[in-house]
Amino acid sequence: MKILMITPSYFPIVGGTERCVENLALKLNEIGVHADVMTFNMDEKYKPVWREEVEQNGFKLFRVSAFNPFPKLKINPLAMMCGAHVIPRLSFVKRLLGYDLLHFHDEVDLSFPIFSWFVDRPKIFQCHTLAGTYPRYKRSYFQRAILNNVGTTYLCVSTAAKKLLSDLGVPESKIQILPNGVDLQRFKPEKAERIANLILFVGRIERAKGLHVLLDALNYLDIPVSLKIAGPKQDCAYIEEILGASDKQKRGIHEIELLGSLDQDNLVKWYRRASIFVNPALKEEFGIVNLEAASCQTPLISSGVGGMTDFVKQGVNGIIVPPNDPRKLANALKYLLENEDLREEYGKNARRIVEEHFSWESVARKAAKIYEQVIRQEK
Repeated sequence: MKILMITPSYFPIVGGTERCVENLALKLNEIGVHADVMTFNMDEKYKPVWREEVEQNGFKLFRVSAFNPFPKLKINPLAMMCGAHVIPRLSFVKRLLGYDLLHFHDEVDLSFPIFSWFVDRPKIFQCHTLAGTYPRYKRSYFQRAILNNVGTTYLCVSTAAKKLLSDLGVPESKIQILPNGVDLQRFKPEKAERIANLILFVGRIERAKGLHVLLDALNYLDIPVSLKIAGPKQDCAYIEEILGASDKQKRGIHEIELLGSLDQDNLVKWYRRASIFVNPALKEEFGIVNLEAASCQTPLISSGVGGMTDFVKQGVNGIIVPPNDPRKLANALKYLLENEDLREEYGKNARRIVEEHFSWESVARKAAKIYEQVIRQEK
């Protein structure tokens, strides 16, 4: 069985989807399933180069040449019309024929599925960020129609995402849940590294991630904390707003530091140091950062939106608060900061749940069973 995973973006572009593709490909190969990866040749989203490259890193990585027909426009008409941001060199289609199944990732861009439309291979389409893209598909009949026809089977990371995809017209019988996973060997606890009252946020710095809610919550928290913010800067206007809010906080009792984008080796150090990991997202599928923090035995505070409640269990491995409610977030922070024994209990439970259900090996084995099932059905 030969699987080709196809994603619009890949490293050095860093995000949850890119990390998911890499980890899944590596683990599939470890368990005996041949899996390679195909992506557009670009270091910055939707700014590809007209050059094809092939790399080897535990699997073959095909970087496909493509071009953006509207590079200077803020709004890409091609993307508005059909959800495709770039046009690939069509010779990439020949590579698809060497695989038994095509596994497309990430509904933010439909370029690969559209230009692979007539390739006669079983196709799986996995939605990673449907909470964010759902309004776009809901508004556009044409994009919704394309989405409904790019796969024979659809994968979602949570029950909440499955409901959204069903609402967009995909029959429930075609949808299966494949959760995110975590590398248990890389993300593991080191108790000696904990720093008292250190709060950690990890994610893209954009409004949907709710960082402004966390900063506002600090206004209601009378216990001095050190907040570390790790993640790429996505929204320039929002960054200015956040910087202004953090400057205001620095004049008070709290310390706030923007760490920028971190590689996984540096990121795991901060997970291990944090007393509490906070995910205040306003809309979220099933954040990989929750799993990474939990795998490092760090207790969680998460907003109860999207698929995050599939993992964060109230009073078991963390606390769930309503989205966009800084006062209740502050109360949750205060409660955990004042209860060291409870933080330790939640952290241990978090690690146990990850080990039992969310290792990359368990996710890869579930994916392999889905592949076998889809290939059998298509014969």
